[in-house]
Amino acid sequence: MPDFYAEGEYDLSGFAVGIVKKDSVIDGKTIVAGVVLIGLPSSGVHSNGFSLVRRVLAHSGLSLKDRLPGEAITLGEALMAPTVIYVKQVLDIISKGGVKGIAHITGGGFTDSIPRVFPKGLGATIHKDSWDVQSVFIWIQEAGRIEDGEMRRTFNMGIGMVLVVNSEASRRILEDANGGAYKAYRIGEVVSGEGVRHATWAPTLSCLQLGSCLAIPGASFVLLSYSCALGAYECAIACVVIASETAIQILTRSSVFCFAVDAFGKKPKFGRIS
Repeated sequence: MPDFYAEGEYDLSGFAVGIVKKDSVIDGKTIVAGVVLIGLPSSGVHSNGFSLVRRVLAHSGLSLKDRLPGEAITLGEALMAPTVIYVKQVLDIISKGGVKGIAHITGGGFTDSIPRVFPKGLGATIHKDSWDVQSVFIWIQEAGRIEDGEMRRTFNMGIGMVLVVNSEASRRILEDANGGAYKAYRIGEVVSGEGVRHATWAPTLSCLQLGSCLAIPGASFVLLSYSCALGAYECAIACVVIASETAIQILTRSSVFCFAVDAFGKKPKFGRIS
């Protein structure tokens, strides 16, 4: 590791070995096209890509004590944020069923880490902007003038663990995330054909101009919407339900609503018509 170990120094590292029953092994063999990719957020760079980080820092003219642009923390604090340990969260998700594969986003970033868990002939479509990319990655890319492809091959880009799950499990995981148990994002799906493709499909919550016939003062509403661009086509899809506050509360606890949240990928927007 160039520029890391001084002459005469050494690194002491260790590892852990776990035991699992044969019928509980998650080896990716049951992964098929169409299953869902759920991303669990990272705390930052974690422990990969620091050779590139050091080069970017050296050429940026900044020091570890300088503030990360746009944030209230220093570059040192952002770059050295402790790595997230996913054990308890992932074990809880596994215990509820539906997990077909797990990819830890370490060396190789998205490009190499995710396909490692797929059977031959399968790949992934990742929806760009379906999760929050931390400012530290934006700074690294801008300061180092690094292309998107190299960033994805080197860094986790804000997602430290990817779970390959069936649709029922994805709905449950996102429902738990919306309930505040943890953060999780639907970031893509498994597709036929090897490799990782990054599609411009950015779920967003947007304002909806209601027609006068629907503008009922005092009525509550819940809005789910996303916009996407597929090739030369752009579209926006929205679902809005206007009802009493009690009816809205009943709706949002239903399985149909949980499916809609899963499909649209973002938290719903609640409000009251004025």
